[in-house]
Amino acid sequence: MVAKRPELKEVGEAFVRDKLWHRFEVLARSTGEVRFRMDGRELLAWQDPDFRQGGLGFGVHDPDLVLYLDNLEVTPLSEPSKAP
Repeated sequence: MVAKRPELKEVGEAFVRDKLWHRFEVLARSTGEVRFRMDGRELLAWQDPDFRQGGLGFGVHDPDLVLYLDNLEVTPLSEPSKAP
């Protein structure tokens, strides 16, 4: 969903070209609010109109790109967040 958004095309291409480490954050609230941040800077925020129909997806489509997940927290909508 995020990668297909045209607002992120330029940023996504630059991050693949520079081959440096980056920190990504995706916050999805039970209200349908979604926020996407890279290196502490908010790139995109939106209200997902059909958030109750399914979850968020995240994909990497560059075969030379390595993605490491650190401090991944997945909290079902029925439970309160454990994050500070």
